[in-house]
Amino acid sequence: MFKYFLFSACAVVFAGGALAQPLTSEALSEDISIARQALERVHPGYGRYTSIDEMDRYWDALEHAAEAGLDADQFYLQLSGVLVELRCDHTKAEFTEAMIAERTETATYLPFTFKLFEDDSGSVRMFVEASANARLARGDEILAIDGDPVSERIAAAARFVPVDGFTDHVRIHQMSRPGEILGTDFEVFDALLNPGSERVELEIAPISGGNVSIAVDRLTWPESQALRAEPQWRNFSDEGSVTVEYPADDVAVLSIETFVNYRSPVDPNEVYSRVFSEIATEGSETLIVDLRRNGGGSADAQLGLISWLIREPIAPVRDIRVRTIDLSGLESHLSTWIPEALNPQAEYFYRLDDGWYSLRPEYGGATGLLQPQEGAFDGELIVLTSASNSSGAAAFMGTMLESERAVLVGEPTGGSQEGPTAGIIFFLTLPNSGIVVRLPYQLTLQAVSNPVIGQGYTPDILVRQTIDDWLEGRDRVLRRAIEIAVSD
Repeated sequence: MFKYFLFSACAVVFAGGALAQPLTSEALSEDISIARQALERVHPGYGRYTSIDEMDRYWDALEHAAEAGLDADQFYLQLSGVLVELRCDHTKAEFTEAMIAERTETATYLPFTFKLFEDDSGSVRMFVEASANARLARGDEILAIDGDPVSERIAAAARFVPVDGFTDHVRIHQMSRPGEILGTDFEVFDALLNPGSERVELEIAPISGGNVSIAVDRLTWPESQALRAEPQWRNFSDEGSVTVEYPADDVAVLSIETFVNYRSPVDPNEVYSRVFSEIATEGSETLIVDLRRNGGGSADAQLGLISWLIREPIAPVRDIRVRTIDLSGLESHLSTWIPEALNPQAEYFYRLDDGWYSLRPEYGGATGLLQPQEGAFDGELIVLTSASNSSGAAAFMGTMLESERAVLVGEPTGGSQEGPTAGIIFFLTLPNSGIVVRLPYQLTLQAVSNPVIGQGYTPDILVRQTIDDWLEGRDRVLRRAIEIAVSD
């Protein structure tokens, strides 16, 4: 089993940019104080999975590390090590403008994209997917990077990759697909942990056989991005984000790559109405909803899909809560895509006995009954799952299971059965380092009976994609779903 190595409260990570120009201890202390105060006061997941006493120790260790001064890269890494302990996939640090410029202009990326797999012994293995170097072919296994076993480099970077609750199994997947910073999480944190030259020594096991060592040039971010088969960010409105195919008689496959509908918003119902009208015209009796690449996104796109699949009115969301409506002293450091959220009005909320605030249904949007669409799909429903699923994608699966509407097929998901800390996300800018921390504001409580705390969903039918499946281009999960659909 892949192990997650906890960030040590006593560890001081010295890696990153030039040590000649560190941030002063005074500047770092101010940034740490602002970050700590904001997370303690505002974050709805603070203390949810990691005790407040434990978080105090992590903050104290960061403050101790900052006493001698840290450069921006070092501080980013150290801060990320604290944020990851909250166990919230939405809570992470963003690069400063200077860090983005450095990674755009300097060759710090591996000259290939890769897939990570965990074998039966629990060892994590890295395979070349696409390469900029003729000496590396698809399917070659990377055994060592600059003399370090790949498994060790992966384990070191994994300490800084955020997940929801105790869904540590999703880290492997997150580290091999484009993230929300610049590149994969492995590339981001491995480069910070191992700053070095623009060439990299690789020990490889070529797919053709044997073991060889080669030295190859690293890539800049634009060069690395050109290798990738998928964009760094995908929107619900993008061409190809919502597609439908018909692989067998009476079977439709609806693939939805993302629910993200805030960067380039569209009316989800306009998209879904066209799709489901086509499915009805085809006369499909079984619908396979493929969400394996979907990490979540906007409530309107997720709830819109549910409305085309349910048979009777349901209430997917039980409540939306915030820890505080008092943002005083933090306003100058916060921004978000909904500016009015920075000035929460008391009349929008009920004050709860525990001191939290519940968003009134008339202002919540996502709470209340969701009605089926006229012409909603009424046939058999199969949903494909993967480790990519978190946030709104996992919430969708919970609603389908709660309504006994679907069979899940695939791999265990990330996310949270109780509901995510997301909704509105604040962007907290630390004034001295320039680092921006993503700070969720809302806790969305899903209407799920007896949720397993800190876990995503285990599919009804477990099907794992293997290394050989990937190498030979077999989609084992989809094939199994089609078999189920045809046999019913």
